[in-house]
Amino acid sequence: MKTIWIARATLVVLAPVLSFVLLEGFLRLVWVNPYTPSPPVDRYQSRLGDAWWRASAYTGGLYEGGDYIQGVRTRFRSLSSGGPDRETPVIALGGSTTEAVLVPQGERWPDLLHPPAMNYGTAENSVIDSYRNLDLLLNGINLRPQRILLMHAVNDLTEILRAPDHFGIDLLPHRPIHNPLEAEAAQRVLGIRVRDSWLLSFISFQFYESVGRDLTRAAPPVVLPPDAVFLEEPQIQALADYVRTLLPARREAIEAIHQLAVANGAELVLLTQPHAMRPDYEPYSVERRMMRTFRSQWMAHQDDAMLLGIMNDHTRQVANDLGLPLVDVDRCFESLNPTPLFYDGVHYTPQGSVAVAVCVNKSLPPLRGPDPAPQSD
Repeated sequence: MKTIWIARATLVVLAPVLSFVLLEGFLRLVWVNPYTPSPPVDRYQSRLGDAWWRASAYTGGLYEGGDYIQGVRTRFRSLSSGGPDRETPVIALGGSTTEAVLVPQGERWPDLLHPPAMNYGTAENSVIDSYRNLDLLLNGINLRPQRILLMHAVNDLTEILRAPDHFGIDLLPHRPIHNPLEAEAAQRVLGIRVRDSWLLSFISFQFYESVGRDLTRAAPPVVLPPDAVFLEEPQIQALADYVRTLLPARREAIEAIHQLAVANGAELVLLTQPHAMRPDYEPYSVERRMMRTFRSQWMAHQDDAMLLGIMNDHTRQVANDLGLPLVDVDRCFESLNPTPLFYDGVHYTPQGSVAVAVCVNKSLPPLRGPDPAPQSD
């Protein structure tokens, strides 16, 4: 009787342990754990958010059904183990106009290309951030794209005006993005760190996937004070001349991106960045139109357009000098009515996203497919 009791007690104790071990082993065989260590992001000083959270962006009534649009930050671009397809044929780099959280997933311009591009745009990124991100993607994660699309202008200008002394590959401070998976992976259950167990990781990941990892991005209304002071013409011209002195640092970053692309057998394509800093643009809400300030003084839309024109002209010049393919999206938009294409003068609506994709698809030749197998005699 005592032997039976001991056997039953042993079974009660061992059954959960055996179940845990079996499930742990099974998941290690069939499931890619997103909590496993990512590439050394800090080493590359990259600024590239992971894929596994939802973004809630304020639109102020652009879409029916509320003031916020819910969108998943582009899935399947995870930086974690087993994340993106290493053979992704096209990747897109840029800032928020490439990431396009304001546009539903599947309708963002990289999604509409032929073939679709893996979207590695990240809000607030400059061309220097994109260089560091590409270094991580190619040398840290070992992506092997055939084509790399690069769109920058607005954030480069913003970075130059905000901190000109830091605009350079070796000068821009590292600004890492919070990854919610890191906090989840570091939690402990009965002393076991979640990332160290595939079973705990699976349970935790599925829980947070169902609950959501919401990231709210508020786009505050632009409020022009009644006593606003605008930059005058001589100040704008001096500012334009100053911006031009920083363009060599921008060129250096593009050249570094080109070298990375060539070293990894990829084609680099430069894209100009369209905008709606035009007199014929009528935003659906006046408060949503982007306005720029410089040293507490406001900039008229035509002055902002002039400075953005300098950035786009520089992109054209660098493409010509380096012999790179150029998709002049800015020129594609010149004949279009900007009102339905832009959310705030810079970020695209779904219609604007379609217009970008149409321009890119028309401008680029199809990618070369795999070489045919040799014919046997």
